[in-house]
Amino acid sequence: MNVNGSLVRSNARIAVLAVFSAVSAAGGVEPKELPEAVQGILSRTVAAYRQLNSYRDDAVIEIRMTAADAANTHRMPMGLSFERPNKVRVDLNMLMVICDGTKLYRFLNILGKYTEEAAPANLTSAGMMGPMPSTGLGSFIHFKLLMDDDPLAEILRHAAEVSLAPEEAVDGQPCHVVAMRGQSGQFSARLLIDRRTHLVRELRLLAERQEGELPAGMPEQVSIILKNARVNEDIPDEVFSFRPPERAVRVDDLIAASKEPPVPVPPPPPEAAASAPAGPEKFAVGSPAPAFELKDLEGGSFKLADAKGKVVVLDFWATWCKPCMVEMPHLQKAWVSFKDQPVVFVGVCTDIRVPTERVRAIVKKLGVSFATLLDENEVVSRRYQVFGLPTTVLIDQEGVVRWTHTGWTDAKPNPVDVLTEEVKRLLGK
Repeated sequence: MNVNGSLVRSNARIAVLAVFSAVSAAGGVEPKELPEAVQGILSRTVAAYRQLNSYRDDAVIEIRMTAADAANTHRMPMGLSFERPNKVRVDLNMLMVICDGTKLYRFLNILGKYTEEAAPANLTSAGMMGPMPSTGLGSFIHFKLLMDDDPLAEILRHAAEVSLAPEEAVDGQPCHVVAMRGQSGQFSARLLIDRRTHLVRELRLLAERQEGELPAGMPEQVSIILKNARVNEDIPDEVFSFRPPERAVRVDDLIAASKEPPVPVPPPPPEAAASAPAGPEKFAVGSPAPAFELKDLEGGSFKLADAKGKVVVLDFWATWCKPCMVEMPHLQKAWVSFKDQPVVFVGVCTDIRVPTERVRAIVKKLGVSFATLLDENEVVSRRYQVFGLPTTVLIDQEGVVRWTHTGWTDAKPNPVDVLTEEVKRLLGK
């Protein structure tokens, strides 16, 4: 399994990481001398982070891109907790990094595998990620500001031009706007810094079109919006506690492990609700599946409650998602094998503002005959915490979530092979 391809190139919800990886891989340049106003703003920001003993935030990564001639915006939450000198917890659906001060754990959900090593005495952004398959997370500016000795040099290393743009407001709070442009001109960034606290409120990274086009699957704008900063609080020890999810496998090297078949595991349980972005919907394996009702391609509707007493398979996908196109014929075969059993397969298309005719044409081309629902506002996707595609959710006869999986691999057993066995188990076969 090529985890970089699966996580980055093929999934627009994770394509944000490709942007940050591209920036971090670019050769460093010496920017022109910083304008005095910019130097003052950035110096105060570095000082503000340096004096923090602890920091917690609920970030939202917002990805804007155009696919199938329609604009789409995708959002995924990221929880961050940090305590000096070496405690951290990062929750981002596909991965989790936790350092409890003694041990450092890195868990990739799409692989179902994790590593464990001795914690460094002082944590840096590079040390936090270590030898992970490329994700670009170590390039996120707030990690550098919190953890690195000279974050300003690291931040500016990729900038050929730095200037002060007109102020903007975030949640009504005035913010300085520092504009940066990369040496190639392909990427530019804007750093929104709270005038009162000197902390970063938002980072916008824009991929600028070259000759009218962007590389396929590349987002046009990625924003990291920091929603709820809490500083210098006492953070409970359990926030930094890691318990491997059921069936997860410990490995020595995640890069080597990424070339082997994944281990299907349920999402890791939230050790502390405050460590991850909060929301009205709670979703977890072993909990009741969130209720919903959606329209299908024929104008009818599907209500989850009406399927109680049956096993339900939900498959979240999108028209731009190449792994989804590979997976769906396998799901069709599985559905046919259970057609005379009390089992319901339902596809959930998560595209926003994509014509129904296009969705119908793709379903027909793939030979899919089970129901396809339209989650045009991503309401159900958010309830089911879908931040990568394809995502499959298995619900038992009592309406309880029993298994989930995100991503696709051709390795055997593939995710649909595992799903088939899980369905048989629920049917008592």
